[in-house]
Amino acid sequence: AIGGMQDNATAFYDGDLAWFRVIGGDGCMTAINQRNNDTVYGSSQNLNIRRSVNRGLTFSGISVPSGGTTGFVATFVLGYNNPRILYAGRSIIYKSTNAGNSFNTTNNGIALDNNPALCLAMSPLNDDVVYATTAPVTNRAGIFRTTNGGTSWTNITGTLPDRYYVDVVADPILAGGVYVTLSGFGSPHVYKSTDFGNTWIDVNDNLPDVPTSAVAIDPMNNNIVYVGNDVGIFVSTTGGNNWTAFQTDIEDAALVMDLSISPSNRKIRAVTHGRGVYERYMLDPAMNISGETELAETYRLEQNFPNPFNPNTTIRYSIPNSSDVKLEVFDLTGRKVNTLVNAMQTRGSYSVNFNAMYLSSGMYFYVLQAGDFIEVRKMVLVR
Repeated sequence: AIGGMQDNATAFYDGDLAWFRVIGGDGCMTAINQRNNDTVYGSSQNLNIRRSVNRGLTFSGISVPSGGTTGFVATFVLGYNNPRILYAGRSIIYKSTNAGNSFNTTNNGIALDNNPALCLAMSPLNDDVVYATTAPVTNRAGIFRTTNGGTSWTNITGTLPDRYYVDVVADPILAGGVYVTLSGFGSPHVYKSTDFGNTWIDVNDNLPDVPTSAVAIDPMNNNIVYVGNDVGIFVSTTGGNNWTAFQTDIEDAALVMDLSISPSNRKIRAVTHGRGVYERYMLDPAMNISGETELAETYRLEQNFPNPFNPNTTIRYSIPNSSDVKLEVFDLTGRKVNTLVNAMQTRGSYSVNFNAMYLSSGMYFYVLQAGDFIEVRKMVLVR
């Protein structure tokens, strides 16, 4: 993990609680190459981006063109599927296709709304789908979307309240899904869209009326959504609404400024304002398992569909008795890459979605273990 701490430089975490500081200056936005975590990015004030190719030991500078107004804590984001794609935000959004070695303007060099960019988010499903929010410096804040890699941008602010749009996250499973969080008071703080932001749905429900700075979506179950606000962390298992406090082992009333998901160990990390960084296991993704009405007569693990797939596929299985069930995914070396189910289940037939957006192309094995029953099948991820 890597994160900026404004006045206190940038901190790098490599599994040891002895975090070490890098870059210097005011620590701002950061990113990690999802396909090669030796390559990491950090930045200091005014979009001064630096890149490391040796896991944070040394950094070299990246030069983003200077056109447009720039936020002090300016934003940039890497592609999930092609991490050589990098968007960087001033009032004009710039794009690199070579890991930051050079940049071109998007939107024909036209600023989104003459405000500096506040937040950028790329879709895990499509690097050409990007969302940007702006800070209200010259006029009210806005939220914008491109679906063509920055060739053009569309204002999708719509009927959203006039607030800071602090965080925006694209759904890892639903192509048109996106969430945005709002700061301020006296209005809802979490909205979602299922149509790329053309329309917005208020999913604030029972959340407290406090500034809300972060949102994260479970990459294996997009019904499980986490938000961080000025009193802590809350989770919904229904795609928004019906929020429950998710506060175990974190300081009371911590101002949660960011949330980050670590898919490899199924943990979520919460970054607070001055109270440290915390992590805990996420909710069981098997909450997205749908039990069917027919009673199973035998153990059965079916072939995933579709297969080959990219990046989503469905795995179906049946158990004839109540059992402790594990459904796990392994790569060709035998390394476990995901646990899809780890729970006691009653007799029945089930299906579970597997999202492999963080994995590379290749063959994988999924293993069902229920009581003494074990079965293995192959599946192929093709990018």
